[in-house]
Amino acid sequence: MAGLSHHRWLIDIEGSHITFLMKYHLVHADWRYSLPASFLRALPEDRRVQWLFWEGSFQCAERTIHGAEAQAAELARFVEAARPYAPALLRVADAADRAVSLARRALRKARRLAAARGR
Repeated sequence: MAGLSHHRWLIDIEGSHITFLMKYHLVHADWRYSLPASFLRALPEDRRVQWLFWEGSFQCAERTIHGAEAQAAELARFVEAARPYAPALLRVADAADRAVSLARRALRKARRLAAARGR
């Protein structure tokens, strides 16, 4: 679970540089923002863990992303780069999201109109 003391960071190691990105709770809000367990099971053992051996020092940085929309975009970008989901499944999910959004907006407008007529 995001935020627990042992699951706070998404960590990327490139060469001798480690980047820490806070694991935003949004990672649990939508299946499209995380990799499925089947993806992990299919990875060879040497790709399941990152490590860094060093002598002397290494560089590190914390990366921050402000705003839920930017956080969602970064999580989606990361998952899409791994391509764990069929493109058709993602298109169907996006279409369903748009349909739900349209229905919610229509319902809000209908409520506003009904309230205005009731005055």
